[in-house]
Amino acid sequence: MSFTALQGATLITAHCGMTKMMVSLTYRVYNYIGTDKEAIAKFNENFHVKEYRKAIENESEFAAFLAAPLFFLASAGVEASMGATLAVIGQLGYVWTRTALGYPCVPTIATALVRYGGMLLTIYEVWKLAFGSKIIK
Repeated sequence: MSFTALQGATLITAHCGMTKMMVSLTYRVYNYIGTDKEAIAKFNENFHVKEYRKAIENESEFAAFLAAPLFFLASAGVEASMGATLAVIGQLGYVWTRTALGYPCVPTIATALVRYGGMLLTIYEVWKLAFGSKIIK
C-alpha cells in the first residue's frame, strides 16, 4: 500500500484536523466546563492524557511541514509515493504510539524515524524540482 503525494498530504491534513477537534472536544471542554476540581485534576494527571498532549504538540509542528511540500509536489505532478507513504505512516504512527505507550520507547522512536525518512524523501523531491537532481553542484 502506498500513497500519492496528494493522498499523503490529504491524510496528514485530515489527521491534524481530527486531532485538533479531539483536543477541543475532550480536553478543553472537560477542563473548562467541568466543575469537579478533583475529577479535573485526576483527568489531567492521566498518563495517556499527558502523552496525548505532548504527541499533539509534536503533530502540529510536523503537519504543515509534511503536508505543504506534498501538496506542492502533487500540484507539480510529482507522485513522491515513497515519501508520502512514510510521512503518513510516521505521522499517524507517532501520535498514536506516543499516546498509548509514551516516549521514549522503541515503537514511538521507530515511527518518528519513519516520519523523518518521509520528510527527507519529500524534501529531496522538492529540491530536485528547484535545483535539478544534483544535491551539490
